[in-house]
Amino acid sequence: MEKTCPFCKRYLKGGSNHIYYCNKKPINLTKNDIKYKFIKYHFPEISKKDVILYEYSLMSLPDLKRKYNIDYKSIQFLLKYFNIHIRGITESTFISRPKAKKTLLNKFGVDNVSKLEIIKEKKRQTFLKHYGVDNIRKDENFRKYMSVYIKDFQAHLSDDNKKIISKKISDANKKYQLSLTDNEKILHRKKRIEWWNNLPDENKIKHLKKSLKPSKLEIKVINALINNNYSIESQVYINRKSYDIKLNPFKIIIEVNGDYWHANPLIYKENDILNSNKTAKDIWKKDLDKKINAEKYGYTVIYLWESELKNKEPNEIINILFNKINEVFNVSENQIN
Repeated sequence: MEKTCPFCKRYLKGGSNHIYYCNKKPINLTKNDIKYKFIKYHFPEISKKDVILYEYSLMSLPDLKRKYNIDYKSIQFLLKYFNIHIRGITESTFISRPKAKKTLLNKFGVDNVSKLEIIKEKKRQTFLKHYGVDNIRKDENFRKYMSVYIKDFQAHLSDDNKKIISKKISDANKKYQLSLTDNEKILHRKKRIEWWNNLPDENKIKHLKKSLKPSKLEIKVINALINNNYSIESQVYINRKSYDIKLNPFKIIIEVNGDYWHANPLIYKENDILNSNKTAKDIWKKDLDKKINAEKYGYTVIYLWESELKNKEPNEIINILFNKINEVFNVSENQIN
């Protein structure tokens, strides 16, 4: 494209600086103003702030270049001239990714090149050749390395940065889930179920324990027991069902129940609707099934309710607990301790 001086209309060769010294240019113009007038003269459509702001929010730089026949340096200059935020690499992917997905769908019928069978097979063969497994995540050394690396990385993070990273991961996961089609969601769910079913029971328990954290109410009871020198185990699994606390060395399970979440029968009636649109009766049935499950393996289940523990000191909590244990076993606290 031939370029001319916007002031004297002289033809310019290569990277000529003529525009900055042209005798016919208006006085009192800054260097940036002169360059803007030069770009506006040759690319008038995109040289308006509202136009480039709108187009840049929807298009990549290569697309802008093709549409307006404008060079990259001029686009970058206009963005800076109008104080428009220039996207980073991560931000740019939100513009380019939908376009790439569309291209892949049109050409190959998939929205990600890694979904192509030829690519999957190539990856499998590469992993088998170098690691002896068809997926790098199946390699024990890789899993150990990643475990150490992640722990080391997290150890050097401040609490604020941990929260920021956690939020970013959560937001990215939500965005990914929202981007899935109904068929992709079904396929994703099937793969997760297949992965879970193939896990050994001990690995399932490890995964579940990582995801489960004691409630504030449970922590209150746990601290009361530990401070009184009782041996306990938190988040215990019996036949794949989780229980709050196990009192060692006895086969006594302590379930610490919130009044609302477990529908305290002293407060709610069986047809009352509570969390997840479940009736109190449904919640009682679920808790009874857990109780029966524990009893099959020789455990006794003791229930502590939120309303019982409210504003109670540790020693008072211990008294409430052992009064209930005494009702079942007819033993004193001293006999257990």
